[in-house]
Amino acid sequence: MRIKGLLAALTALLLLLGCAAAETSGDYEYTLEGGKAVITAYSGTQTVLAVPAALDGHPVGAIGEWAFSGHYELSSITLPEGLAAIPAWLLRDCDSLTAVTVPDGAVSIGMDAFEFSDSLQRVMLPGSLTEISAFAFNDCPALTDVYFCGTQSQWDALAIDDFNDPLLNAALHFPAARPADVDLPEDLTVIERDAFADLAGGTVVYFPEGVAEIDDAAFPPADSADPIILIAHPGSYAEAWGVRNGYTVWFPAP
Repeated sequence: MRIKGLLAALTALLLLLGCAAAETSGDYEYTLEGGKAVITAYSGTQTVLAVPAALDGHPVGAIGEWAFSGHYELSSITLPEGLAAIPAWLLRDCDSLTAVTVPDGAVSIGMDAFEFSDSLQRVMLPGSLTEISAFAFNDCPALTDVYFCGTQSQWDALAIDDFNDPLLNAALHFPAARPADVDLPEDLTVIERDAFADLAGGTVVYFPEGVAEIDDAAFPPADSADPIILIAHPGSYAEAWGVRNGYTVWFPAP
């Protein structure tokens, strides 16, 4: 009887371990928990990375600690919707990382999540965020701009633990602070010289994500008395063009 009980317990344990066994999908290693994928490691070499929202048909519900740490090739990363927490040490020591988008719905950022990411310049944070742990943005000397997709009162209520001075000292922006005055069509890919040279100062222009070429003289110069304001998708060509030419760049509201 005892032997049968022992065998039953062993069988149950093996089944449990089998359910937690690591799976591989492309460059991602993951386990399954409650039908959702938990990314545990990334082996790819992409420089601009959008982490998928599902792996092998399983929605990504979480990402494990250290999953992307030390990936020196990464310059920009967008994390998938559905994450409640950004884990500790997620992107620590990512020396080439310049931009991060934390998805809407995330409520916390773990300890050391972006620590020692020396090139990190821009972070987009959701209005759902309530807590940023100690050292999350420690030693990120290049961080200059924080885009917070919430209100000023939500930002003021955000609990930010110690050793996050780079985050607190960066310029704070509230994306799409007002609707665009001009919505460029979604199928637009090229904007030619002088195409919008007569736009009034202070006009807010929305750029679709597919824009791949903008002449530097397509819009009034950024050094004019009242330059236009760009709404551009993070990591897009239009965002890079706007930053390079000195314009104020907002991200679309989520």
